[in-house]
This record gives sequence, C-alpha cells and structure tokens, in this order.
Amino acid sequence: MDYRLENLSEDDFEKLVNTLCQKILGIGVVSFSKGRDGGRDGRFTGTADNYPSKADAWTGQFIIQAKHTSDYNASCSDRAFFGIKTSIVNGEIEKIKVLRSKNEIDNYLLFTNRKETENRENAKKHIKQETGLENVDIIGKETLHGFLSQHEDIAKSFKLGRYAQPLNLTEFDIKEVITAFGKQVKTIKNINAITDQQLLGISKEKKNSKNSLSKDYYDNQIKGRSLQYFAQIDDFLQQSEDLTYSTR
Repeated sequence: MDYRLENLSEDDFEKLVNTLCQKILGIGVVSFSKGRDGGRDGRFTGTADNYPSKADAWTGQFIIQAKHTSDYNASCSDRAFFGIKTSIVNGEIEKIKVLRSKNEIDNYLLFTNRKETENRENAKKHIKQETGLENVDIIGKETLHGFLSQHEDIAKSFKLGRYAQPLNLTEFDIKEVITAFGKQVKTIKNINAITDQQLLGISKEKKNSKNSLSKDYYDNQIKGRSLQYFAQIDDFLQQSEDLTYSTR
C-alpha cells in the first residue's frame, strides 16, 4: 500500500512519526512544539518497547527527527539528503553534536518519507563517525509503510486512506526494473526454461495466495486496472533495443 505521504503537511508528518514512535518506543514519547529547531521533533527516555527488537532494545535518551518532502520520487540517494555540505544529514549532525555536548542524546532516529536506498546506510555510518553515537537509524518510506500496515488504526486516524494508491508506477520505477533485469541477463539466460505445462499447473488462486494478494485486490486492482496493460508491457520488454539500453 502506497500512502503517498508526500501529500501530508510537515506538521502532520511530524505528528504521524511521533504517534508511530509511541507504538515502537513507548507511550512516553514527547512531541516538541514548533519553534526554534534544536534538532528534535520528539523525545523518549527509557528502554524501547520494540526497537530495533524486543530482544535487543535500545535504552537511554532518544531523539526523534522527522524530515518531510513533497516530492514523490525523492530518495535517500538525493544529494540534498546526503552528498553535499549543505545536505539534510550534515545539518542534523551539527544539531546532534550540540545535544551530545549537553548529554541529551544516546539514540537518534531520523524519519523521512524518502525512498530507502543503499545511500541510507552510508548516511547512518557518516552520522555515527561524526558524532560518536552508536545507535543511529534512518527510517524511510518503505519501513514507514510497514509500520502503518501493522498499525492501521494510526493510518485511519491520520486519514491516510484518502492518499492511498495500491499501485502507482512512474518512469523512474520502470527504469529501475529494466536496469535490474539488464544486470541479470546472463543469469537469466542460464536458467532452465519453464514449460507451458508447468505454468498451467499453477492456479491463479494458488499463485495469488503465494504472493499474498487478496481476492478483492486481484479483482479490483489487477483485473480492473492493470490487466489491460499487460500486453503492452510484454511487447515493450520483448523489443531488442530495450535490452541494449538496460545492459549499458
């Protein structure tokens, strides 16, 4: 489920983050009112209920920061997030250093509605190196969607259903798919071909069950909205020139 979090206001995104933190850290999460930005939108002191796990929960003083963007295609790979001197991450590092000098932080959580990429891990390492904090995490769009699927009551209370789009592909998504296939062409060619009989042996109901697709979703989204484009997509992927571009 894509809740299109970019349509939220910055204030509502901060409230959403702190509400989710009450579930994963504890009810004692405190939200800060708007004002001079001291590098924190929320705070929690104690042992987390369930973060990063119940068995290995972080403890101490938590600082929660929410960074919202209105750009649907924004990701953690954007240089504005981490990659230039004036990036969001570098700005946060300076605030963390101030909090550390006052002994007001042991754990740092940065929430963003950007897509999670490998650069997120690089940003985490950079924050740790520059601040000396051991417990640092950056939570992006995909993980936020996971939290919301576990806590649908929160999604409903923020009326996120009105922004939800089960499937919304952009040219950037299609480019990622084609590039990924291109990198695996040699491997794919070495895979034994699946016969028509093997394909026919799997019922749609069984396949949908394995893919965790409900009947309502299959009927309303796949058959109702997407099936009409399958032939065009297949024709597009069969074109030899696309294989050339994808392997560059």
